[in-house]
Amino acid sequence: MEKQNDQSHATLIGVSVILAALLISASLFMTMGQVNDSLKKIGTLGAANPGTGANNGGGSNNPVVNPPTNPPTQGGSNGNVAPTAIPIKISFEGKPVKGVQNAKIKIVEYSDFECTFCSRALPAVSQVLDQYKGKIGLYYKQFPLTQIHPNAQKAAEASECASDQGKFWEYHDKLFENQNALGIASLKQYAKDLKLDEAKFAACLDGGSKATAVSTEQSEGVAFGVGGTPSFVIFSDNKSPAMLSALGAVVSKYKQQYGPNFSIDVVQVNGGGYGISFSGALPLETFKGIIEPMAA
Repeated sequence: MEKQNDQSHATLIGVSVILAALLISASLFMTMGQVNDSLKKIGTLGAANPGTGANNGGGSNNPVVNPPTNPPTQGGSNGNVAPTAIPIKISFEGKPVKGVQNAKIKIVEYSDFECTFCSRALPAVSQVLDQYKGKIGLYYKQFPLTQIHPNAQKAAEASECASDQGKFWEYHDKLFENQNALGIASLKQYAKDLKLDEAKFAACLDGGSKATAVSTEQSEGVAFGVGGTPSFVIFSDNKSPAMLSALGAVVSKYKQQYGPNFSIDVVQVNGGGYGISFSGALPLETFKGIIEPMAA
């Protein structure tokens, strides 16, 4: 009997140890779940930005861009916190405009000619120009993602060479129509197709004279948080408190629609009017929702 009692005692101890281990594991699991929930709420787990493609070549099924580098969105989603604007600087010197020169509303696009998400954004941007005709000027800024797009840098330089001959937008369209053929020979063929001075174009492209201009534009975007393409800044010359409040409400609306890690902020451009910066090949209705307060 003593032996039987000892075995029962040992069995009881073993069961107790197993139960204790299970309770500790359950407690740790619940704690980690709470930590993950908290991280998600503050955006540190990195939700996807809609329609961007900096890390995936701009063409995979996973639309996640680099983790958002913009400062946190200003103003609360409940509208109880007064919005503030992030000051940014954009140079327009020598940049050809599509639409209206000195327009009431300006759209600045940071883009990459080899990025498929950038090409997906083109229809919405084109429709915006049509629907707000006479009110908007579009400016293109170079942002080649050279680590994943081997032809993007020279394509960007080529477009600047074409710009020297007054055909930036025509060449821009050629490149997006032929995203799968952006080698040097093709870039020179497009110049020929557009009846540019071929010798002058080749000298510009082969000599790399536009590399610094491309790098400068990319650095400009990086300075205020551009991390992927396409990225946009849409702004007007209106810097009233009412405009700041209206744009803060727009930011809150789209944060709720696309998720807390959607990269969108109220900005103030060159110390002047307020606007909104955002990333992604967004649908026309979102573009219009951002523009409407400025167009009123």
